[in-house]
Amino acid sequence: MNFFTADWHFNHANILKYCDRPFGNTHEMNECIIRNHNSVVGFDDVVFMLGDITFGSKKRGAECVRRLNGQKILIRGNHDKSLSDERLLGDFGFIEVHNRLQYFTNGLRILMTHDPKTALLWGRTEPQIGTILLCGHIHNTAKLVVENDPFQKALNVGIDVNNFYPISFDEMLSQWRDPSIEDKISYQI
Repeated sequence: MNFFTADWHFNHANILKYCDRPFGNTHEMNECIIRNHNSVVGFDDVVFMLGDITFGSKKRGAECVRRLNGQKILIRGNHDKSLSDERLLGDFGFIEVHNRLQYFTNGLRILMTHDPKTALLWGRTEPQIGTILLCGHIHNTAKLVVENDPFQKALNVGIDVNNFYPISFDEMLSQWRDPSIEDKISYQI
């Protein structure tokens, strides 16, 4: 199976208050993210991580990521820029590292990037039929990001809007197609 997620922010104390995460400390948060992730992702599943892995100690962040099931592919976020590809592939155990990624499956084109502005700008140059834009970065601000053009939308796959779980391909597709989500838009570019 394929899964999508973003914005783990392992060991980031301030993310607890910035995003109103319901944890007493970063250890509780880290353990919940790892437990939730491993409860749905198997060893052979592919996980597309759309950025912002960790904050602070890279060694402690790498220890958390290595405990996560799945074949992990990173699409870099703004907090991942300082980490070399070699370190991400070695210490963290990612099997691939990208700045953005285009993925084809089931007749769909999935464009993945961390920042929704990048997703929407990138999507503008791509055919819209059969194209899904995925992002992270905005945490619990919105599930769906739109521009003035109703055909320009990006789905936030971050853990803050998915109860601290990665979402499966089928869940992602269901959210993308769910018209009720469009009524709950709170973030526009």
